[in-house]
Amino acid sequence: MTKCPEISVIVPLYNVGLYVGECIESIRCQTYADFEVLLVDDGSDDNTLEVCRDIVSVDSRFHVFQSDRNCGQSVARNIGLDESVGRYIAFIDGDDCVHPKYLENLLGIIMETEADIASVGFTCSRLCKKYGYRHVSEYKSMDRREALEAMLYRRRFDASVWGKLFRHEIFYNVRFTEGIIYEDLDLMARILMAGKHVERIAVSQDKLYFYRHRKGGTLSCFGDCRLDVLGITARICMDMPAVFPDLIDAAENRRFGANYNMLMLMLCHDASVFKNEIKNCSAVIKRLRSKVVSDRHSRLKNRAGALFSYVFLWIVERMVSFKF
Repeated sequence: MTKCPEISVIVPLYNVGLYVGECIESIRCQTYADFEVLLVDDGSDDNTLEVCRDIVSVDSRFHVFQSDRNCGQSVARNIGLDESVGRYIAFIDGDDCVHPKYLENLLGIIMETEADIASVGFTCSRLCKKYGYRHVSEYKSMDRREALEAMLYRRRFDASVWGKLFRHEIFYNVRFTEGIIYEDLDLMARILMAGKHVERIAVSQDKLYFYRHRKGGTLSCFGDCRLDVLGITARICMDMPAVFPDLIDAAENRRFGANYNMLMLMLCHDASVFKNEIKNCSAVIKRLRSKVVSDRHSRLKNRAGALFSYVFLWIVERMVSFKF
């Protein structure tokens, strides 16, 4: 019987032919080698699939799965989860790269702390000058409530599924919500709030994940889909009282930030198209801003936005041809 790999690495791909080779090579160069890689092509119409097949032909740890049409990153990741057999799950986006010690360090953190999720930092700098990085041996161990609070306040622990290693059991009955973006925030909130197979999270500040900002990426342009975050943060607020009543302020703080950010983006585009959405965002901002200002855990960015909104929304009401 073939031994199952320790780690399953899921890589969703869509029109990343220019970058996927670099991504795959960074995985092949890992100092920890007991892994499988599930390359899930989400209906690419460039040369992504050809690049992947070339790699698979020389490394049996890599497997390619193909969708006939573009269904979204959540669908691709779910396909990877359905096909994975490793004891641990890692996600890497097809246009990003990882440090050679990425998997080794993540697994080492889990082994040392008995955590269910291990997390490392990321950087947007160009591969840290050929995989150089500042090593930080210390890490913070949190329970799921602490991790959820840190994620909502956007401090120390973020919602991205990349940059992390998960025990496979976490995904036994959990999948990404299909048809939305900000699916990471949605999934991480559900995982931490449900608490099934998640008790301990360990977070390192080592920057071992290299995130690529690129034109054409999911969050690099604005459209209706960006407003998905409004519904996600609203649901988190709705569900929080039954799980962690003491984190209601944290949930509302995250909702405020989402509404403020989307309001600014809509005003920078065609405000008349988003008339109702702007009205709804404004109402949420007005309702939550005093809490955000008085919340000692608020990020400076949120507090500044809350204070600015007292003047900003008043001005906008008079500049735009409708009232909030």
